[in-house]
Order: sequence, then structure tokens, then C-alpha cells
Amino acid sequence: MGRYALIITASGVVDNVIEYDGTSPFTPPTGMELREADANAEPGGTWDGSKFVRAPVVEPTRTQILMQEVMNPIAS
Repeated sequence: MGRYALIITASGVVDNVIEYDGTSPFTPPTGMELREADANAEPGGTWDGSKFVRAPVVEPTRTQILMQEVMNPIAS
């Protein structure tokens, strides 16, 4: 079994990464293509036509951090 990426053809965005043997009958959904994945293939990343590019890391905002602390207070 190998890792394969389902890519939205119109945008090049990786929709999902799946395990697939590469030989069993499989037809990607309309508007998607299947490519053998490497370590950089991840949902939200892109396929530029020759390689996978990871999605940028987005740091949480101060508000998101504070809301996380409010929703999950540390027991003292």
C-alpha cells in the first residue's frame, strides 16, 4: 500500500491523502486526480504540476489562544 493524494484538478489543492495499492480499480471523483504522494502531500497543500507544496502554518491569533484558555481552564 502506498500514499496517494486526491487533488482538485482546477486549483491543485490536495483534498485528501489515502492509502491505495496503485493497481485496484479506482476512479477519482469528477474534478479530481490521483497522484502518488510524497512526504509533503497533505490536505490543504498544493500540487504545482511537478511537486507537492505543504500548506503554510498559520499561527493562532491572541483571541484564539485566550478563548482556548477560557474554554479549557487548567485546574489549580
